[in-house]
Amino acid sequence: MDHDDLQLYRIKFHKDQFLKLPEEDQVFFIQLAQVADDLRHVFHLCIAAVNGTKSQSADERKLALHHLLFGVRSVYSILNEGWKVITERWRENALGKRLHPQLSDNAKEALQFLGRYFANPNLARTIRDNFGYHYLSEHLREPLLHLPDKAAEIITGKHSGNVFYTLAEGGAVARDYAGGRAPGRSEAMGREGF
Repeated sequence: MDHDDLQLYRIKFHKDQFLKLPEEDQVFFIQLAQVADDLRHVFHLCIAAVNGTKSQSADERKLALHHLLFGVRSVYSILNEGWKVITERWRENALGKRLHPQLSDNAKEALQFLGRYFANPNLARTIRDNFGYHYLSEHLREPLLHLPDKAAEIITGKHSGNVFYTLAEGGAVARDYAGGRAPGRSEAMGREGF
């Protein structure tokens, strides 16, 4: 798609009309908008990080991989928290009962799919509970034994604008991989040298 063809749409509504909605409806729509905004922002950060993983510089690839893994953890955490919003505000309140009949067939199928997905153990919850914004020590102990000597470094600039703690991130990568399979040194750690 040519950038000249990009079209933006502004959907306006009157604030006073919005405030006439029941408070539960207002809160639900604002929370869903926050989830959507956060996902959009993190997806854009992930795109930039993917581009950085192709750099010729090993240090830039390390930084990009860190950004990408943080983005992936963030996406799954946001999805999990978004489902909590849907569960608490839509499914457990009159809002869902009132508006569900107005949903399109595609929207109803999507809601059913999400319900089935989140009713079972799933990747979104696993990542959120173990890796997303949690700093659990039990997942670090064994992988720390396998960190290479190259991990003992800090990358920084003249003004410390982009400080990168290779040791901490090497431990996080090992922790993330250990959570999904047998603990030990991951292939990514070996390839990137941290």
